Amino acid sequence: PRSTLSSSSAASDVYKRQALCSSKERWIETSNLGKAFCKNIRENWGYKIDTDLAYPIAIGKAGSYFKIPLEKLLIAFLQSFVSNLINVGIKHIPLGQSEGQKILINLLSVIEKQANINKIAQINNLGSSAFLSDLSSMYHETLNNRIYQT
Repeated sequence: PRSTLSSSSAASDVYKRQALCSSKERWIETSNLGKAFCKNIRENWGYKIDTDLAYPIAIGKAGSYFKIPLEKLLIAFLQSFVSNLINVGIKHIPLGQSEGQKILINLLSVIEKQANINKIAQINNLGSSAFLSDLSSMYHETLNNRIYQT
């Protein structure tokens, strides 16, 4: 089976500081998340992971080190991402926690399907096409008053 990014992977070196981020603000966010994740892994799990990795790269390297099958790692990563989005919805729209859980449950099959697609993707297939979201992020980073960083 295919494994996650290894510590010597050229792709890791190329993308560890970029992480395919579309804006400065998104890069800052993934960089900060990566640093915090790496700090946790170093201090609590004994893996001497680099400290300057973008969050998705850090997840991949840790998954490889701990021999987590790629499909399971992708599912966990995507579920975490979706859960964070749902949590923002719970906080800012009239959506309760039970409704948020129902949304997550309804998205589990989508998450699994996306994980299966992504586990066979090559580095050139990675990226996003969230044009309006990217433009909004670029605009958002110029605002003075913000609830969230991104």
